[in-house]
Amino acid sequence: MAHVAAAQADSARAKPRAGTIDGVVSDTGLVPLAEATVSILGSEMRVVTGTNGRFRMIRIPPGQYIVLVRRLGFEPTSANVQVAAAETLRVSFSLERVVATLDTVRVATEHVSPRMAEFDARRKLGEGQFMTQDQIEKANSPWVSSLLANFKHVLVVYDTGGARALNFRGIGRKCPFQILVDGLPQPNANLDLLPSPKELAGVEVYLGAATIPLPYKRLDGATCGLIMIWTREGS
Repeated sequence: MAHVAAAQADSARAKPRAGTIDGVVSDTGLVPLAEATVSILGSEMRVVTGTNGRFRMIRIPPGQYIVLVRRLGFEPTSANVQVAAAETLRVSFSLERVVATLDTVRVATEHVSPRMAEFDARRKLGEGQFMTQDQIEKANSPWVSSLLANFKHVLVVYDTGGARALNFRGIGRKCPFQILVDGLPQPNANLDLLPSPKELAGVEVYLGAATIPLPYKRLDGATCGLIMIWTREGS
């Protein structure tokens, strides 16, 4: 019996207790938002806020995650969070309302978020490699790792830390890309934890510091190139 108890104790020590995320979603005027979807990217974990704008996510293994918040009629937002073992992380999110404008000639126009307008502007300059939402859907890739393999000089490798994207220029030099999701840096990003291709609005890849857009040139870790991943709007 003593051996059994000791084994159980060792098992308990080896498996950290799960954590909790407790939060609230509001608009920029701090009015609580009901029916906002809160999810952890790369997982099936998803909850919806109540009438008071609050949500609670339980049984989360300790680690670093990207939390994405969406609600129809508002710009989505996301944040990196660190969940500690057996602790409750308290967070708050503020969503900015989408203000759709009508064209003076057309009756209505499709809303394009500021970040995707910037994506289209950079794509027209032609400095990097781009994949639009239509192209992503046509590629029909089940994982971000297989999607990125379509880009020139992007080498996807698999190790004990998961799938990683390396810059391979054909001269034997391989180094890891810096990865952003909705503008947020992902240190040592495991591609398997990134959003599904079905959730993406666009991807852009820059192979060197000379081609990286000016607002992102001073990012730590971007000396080997930059991959920017943008998720879709919506609830």
